[in-house]
Amino acid sequence: MKTFQEIKQLVDGIIGSAPEECYKLYEAVVLVEGLQGEIMEIGSLYGRTSCAIALGAKETGKKAVCVDYLFQYPDLGTCKLGGYAKYPSPETIEDAFSKSTHLAFTRHLIERDLFDDVVIMASKSEQVATIWNKPLKFIMIDADHSYEGVKKDFELFEPYVVSNGLIAMHDIDPVGHPGVVKFYNEIMTTGKYEVVWDGSGMSMRILRKR
Repeated sequence: MKTFQEIKQLVDGIIGSAPEECYKLYEAVVLVEGLQGEIMEIGSLYGRTSCAIALGAKETGKKAVCVDYLFQYPDLGTCKLGGYAKYPSPETIEDAFSKSTHLAFTRHLIERDLFDDVVIMASKSEQVATIWNKPLKFIMIDADHSYEGVKKDFELFEPYVVSNGLIAMHDIDPVGHPGVVKFYNEIMTTGKYEVVWDGSGMSMRILRKR
């Protein structure tokens, strides 16, 4: 396994989650190596967490499935719900290409020799769900940060998570993303999940499905 410093260096220069969170994602993917199933991330943006997840997948002989509608272009309604008003909706096709996150995402993977270790799905999660039929041993949910959005992503893919599989949830932040907090609190009352990383003061949690 790589060290924290190695993962920090890997993701350096990419906008996104704290290096501690990136390391925990990498570590989680490696830790589920013995389970059957795929590795998925919903919400990749510029690829900071994707690189950490993809490296863990690569070291265990797997590929990471990266799902993000913003690879196509930002949708204003979705971005506002997720708190991403800084990614305005494109007005022309040229504008759409300039605002797509796909080019930066791809470049970051290529620069780190991880491009061949991901499967890119430039679609909404509900579109991917219509064709998805594989078990998951790890999933990271970090897309639409509204209550309805995170609930949708969770309910679409949680049934595929195998017993002892890991679920990472980001932006459990009562100030910035109260909807995510509300949904997280709801699922934790079910007794179906065990916290294996509590975020240590940050907004990510990693859960084990019982």
